[in-house]
Amino acid sequence: SKDKNDVKNLLFQNKLSLQTTDLDLLSKKTNNRIAFETLKGQLAKKEIFIDEKQTFDEINQTLKNYILANDANTIFQENEFLQRQEKADFSIKNFNDLEQLIIETKQKYLEWRKFLSEKQIKTPPKRRSPQPSPIGRESVLPPLSFGEGSGVGRPTLRLFENMVEADAIKNSFSRTELEVAEKLTGNPKNAVEIFQNSLRLAWVEHIENLYPILRSVSSLKMQQMEDELQECVQQKQVLSQEILLLKLREQTYKDLTINRLQNVVTYRELQHQTTKKRKLWSVRKILESYSDEIFKLIPCWLASPESVSAMFAMQENLFDLVIFDEASQCFAEYGIPAIFRGKQIVIAGDSKQLQPNDLYQVRYEEDLSEEPILEIDSLLDLAAQYLPQTSLRGHYRSRSLDLIDFSNHHFYKNSLALLPDYQEINKKIPAINYIKVDGVWEKNTNEIEAQKVVEIIKNLHDVSPEKSIGVVTFNYKQAELIESKMNDFTILESEISVKNIENIQGDEFDIVIFSLGYAPDTQGKMLMNFGSLNQAGGENRLNVGITRAREKIFVVSSILPNQLRVEDSQNLGPKLLKKYLEYALEVSNGNYIPKANINENFRTDWFLKEQLKKGNSLYISELPFADLTVKTTNGLYDSLILTDDDLYYESISPKEAHAYLPINLREKGRKIERLWSRNFEK
Repeated sequence: SKDKNDVKNLLFQNKLSLQTTDLDLLSKKTNNRIAFETLKGQLAKKEIFIDEKQTFDEINQTLKNYILANDANTIFQENEFLQRQEKADFSIKNFNDLEQLIIETKQKYLEWRKFLSEKQIKTPPKRRSPQPSPIGRESVLPPLSFGEGSGVGRPTLRLFENMVEADAIKNSFSRTELEVAEKLTGNPKNAVEIFQNSLRLAWVEHIENLYPILRSVSSLKMQQMEDELQECVQQKQVLSQEILLLKLREQTYKDLTINRLQNVVTYRELQHQTTKKRKLWSVRKILESYSDEIFKLIPCWLASPESVSAMFAMQENLFDLVIFDEASQCFAEYGIPAIFRGKQIVIAGDSKQLQPNDLYQVRYEEDLSEEPILEIDSLLDLAAQYLPQTSLRGHYRSRSLDLIDFSNHHFYKNSLALLPDYQEINKKIPAINYIKVDGVWEKNTNEIEAQKVVEIIKNLHDVSPEKSIGVVTFNYKQAELIESKMNDFTILESEISVKNIENIQGDEFDIVIFSLGYAPDTQGKMLMNFGSLNQAGGENRLNVGITRAREKIFVVSSILPNQLRVEDSQNLGPKLLKKYLEYALEVSNGNYIPKANINENFRTDWFLKEQLKKGNSLYISELPFADLTVKTTNGLYDSLILTDDDLYYESISPKEAHAYLPINLREKGRKIERLWSRNFEK
């Protein structure tokens, strides 16, 4: 039949198949609809009559309808209220109007059933008008009038609109989507969870069909490949050093010049110039005259930008690679000549540390209004304008989390990867000691604090003479005072350095002692004068100072954090100083608890670690470098669990996740276990 496609679409809309029984059912429904439309037309034209072909039940129902209509007419005639048209809220002139209303209501009833329940139809909304009806009750509106003043609230209207939209979406479903919806209707409480989990399982199956290697996580093959990769990485590190030394030796003896007496003459003149006692050449002249021979012998050079300009000729591509370290402290104009001498450039620095200081340097200055780029001071900032940037995340110095956690949170937005030592973190000993003394600020120094610092140095020397110690002060005069007091005794074994916070960058020590210095004066008055910390970018000085220690920090202070009034400070330095003192006091009191990083880019309830925590109380998310931490019953850290959750996803490369991280964790004395979501699917 040419109408076959129309019939198939009609069967699909009525959820019927092409089988004979369903075709018969569709035919019956079609005939009923035709009969209904015929009756509907007769009702509209008031041509109701009893057809001789009607069944007894159909005739009986028609008679009942007429009887009901007659009863309604009787009620209308006997009810005085209905006849008071001028006072009523609605008007029915005669029995014909009532009959028409009944007919229209029946016609609308089928449409209402699509969107409303039987209870909503039988209990129409009431008018909101506060005026009472003539018989003391609120008058009733015609059902389902959603216009202005209808009495139907906005929530009902929104619900109605949502139902209409839901029906439209359902009508757009394919056959498969309809089958899925029907299967979920029997689980109203967890239907969404079942559906989402089914999608995940289907996605996993689809991806594994495309890439069968992914199924290896369910077998021992994955562990074998990871172990092999780690072994290869460690072997490469050893072999790389040997290969490098071998290539250097080969380069030294490559292309040697030999005279007729079979003597090597390649390095003869260079040896003469570097060993003679008189008429010594400058380094620059030697490099210009014997550059090829010198670079064969010494391919790597370590020098400041100023020394590079002084020693090496202004020759393009003189070096294959030029690396700048601490570029945040290098003026741009000092680094550019060294950049010119290199084929490739790597500029490393930390924008959260000290900027260049021209206090004791002479700089060329002129009107820079026409060249905004020349207003940039540091080489690091200049490079950031033109070169691609990569952030180094690994933090190697601090052996415990509480030494670096403050900087990681306030300066680096929790981006640092921290791997503290297993033994240190299980000692439960605070890595920061806050020592309160009753010092007095006089002549820009604090005598009592200086004495306490020297006392701590003596005690540390007696217990651990091999430890290096750095003393950091917040002004130069306090550093001079501490050095003068240290001259009273001699310590040869330990390394002790006393510096103010301006020139501590680049150093690191086993133990760092802070002498805060700030204190009330002899009159009990305390000035909020923070020196360089109160300058723009002064907070970077604080960041440098508090990140110098490997094992321990002592904060010697004459005040408590709440004595600092920094609310009105224009710059961030004094405010962060107060926060650090609060943090140091909390750590010193044993109130520090590590916190795992919270990733806001994913739905955490899907994570494997969240599912594992539900079944085991010893699994906790506490350390930032692992998904889960396993604790013993006495609260000590036992082992780490690594999953394929957010930390795995954020790894820079597969080699980092499968090789470098496990290797580094084991070097720190930690036991680790790897779990994959594929092995825990529902």
